[in-house]
This record gives sequence, C-alpha cells and structure tokens, in this order.
Amino acid sequence: MLLQFSMSSVLRTSDFDRHSRLLPSAVLELFQDAAGEHADRIGIGFRALEQRGLLWVVARTRYIVDRSAQMYQPVAVTTWPLEPHGYICRREYQITGQDGAVLIRGSSDWVILDRATRAPVLARELYPAGAAYRAEPALEERPGRLHEPAGEPSRFDMTPHYTDVDFNGHVNNTRYADYVLDALRPEQRAVGHFRIDYLHEVAEGQPLTLLTVQDEARAVCRGLGAEGQALFVCEVQWK
Repeated sequence: MLLQFSMSSVLRTSDFDRHSRLLPSAVLELFQDAAGEHADRIGIGFRALEQRGLLWVVARTRYIVDRSAQMYQPVAVTTWPLEPHGYICRREYQITGQDGAVLIRGSSDWVILDRATRAPVLARELYPAGAAYRAEPALEERPGRLHEPAGEPSRFDMTPHYTDVDFNGHVNNTRYADYVLDALRPEQRAVGHFRIDYLHEVAEGQPLTLLTVQDEARAVCRGLGAEGQALFVCEVQWK
C-alpha cells in the first residue's frame, strides 16, 4: 500500500483576501483537511490516537506558490508522508489545477505527543506495517534557522477568540496565519513563500503580541505571550 492520498476541492470566496489573493490560512486548511482524512483512512487519525492516549501536533508548515490560484477554481490536494525518522513525521503536499499544473507545493513536520505528559513518542511504529513510502519530497530544501531583517519591529496586539479554537482545545494552526496577515496588511504584496514554526500552544483569551520586521523581500513575525515567551514565528517571502 502506497501512503498517498488525493482529494478534490473548490476554492471559495472566503479563501481569498480583498485583492483576490489566496489566503495562507486557506492553504493551511487544505493541507490540514487532506492530512487529517488520510490519517483517518490509514488508522492513525485524531480519534484513533486519542484512544491510545496520543496526540498529533504540527511543529512547522511551509509552502511555495508556483502559480496563482483563482476564485472558484477546482483543485486537487495530494499528500503523502515521507518515511519517519525518530520523532519527526514529515508530510508533503501538492495542490494542482484541473490541467495538472502545480499551484502550490508544501511540507509540514509533525510530532506525536503523549496526551498526559506531552512527551514526544517515536513515530515509526504507528504507520501500517508493510506500507510503501513515496520518497520524493514536495520541497527539496530543508528549512534553516530564521533570521530577521534589520530594522525596528512593528507591534500588533490581539487576543484569540472562541472560534479560533479546535477540538484539541487550543488555537488551530491555520488561524496563526490570519494573525500574521492582520499584522502585516500586505496591500500590494503577494505571498510567494510562507513558513510558520509552532513553538507552544495558544489558548482562547491568551493575549498575543506580534512583532514584525520586514524589508522589500520578506517579513518575519514573532508571536509572543504575555510574559514575552515566543509562541510561534513566521516568515513570509513576497513574490
């Protein structure tokens, strides 16, 4: 059995910003839905892990835009896990149009945690025995450490709301992308490369401060808690 899954979708009005550009949160939602359904189908989804006292947590997601998407466009989302090593489960994504042209390529790093202790769990034994792994990654290069552009950071304060929280009891990973775009307000700029590293869970009502430094090529946004602790960091490279 090859560990690969594809699903069809149609891009909605709400997936785009006021300038008809596909929102990063919409891309992350497509990734999340495809990964979730695939995990369910092979017996390692949310409910299956919950019964074993385990939890999937996304540690990093990134993607590159190859072609612009259009409102109401039918797309296919294909996802596959790479063979796991240690505690990291890497999953790849590809969004294509009806003509087969690649629109977006992405990758995410996941870890499995013990629900009670939040300790990481080795991943290899969770996947079905005898499964075949697709070897090629969607993104060849591995991400390095993020370095901020020079300059004084701008500040944006906000508080997550009830509708930001998912069934894990904390802010859903896709919502962070909306927070970053609210802080950046990229009126004349389109996203070419998006990366977000999730460092700690964020709860409903938890005050957040987003500090952003940017130049003509990219922006780095750090999400801080009330005590100044880093909760996530995001890099946006402009097309």
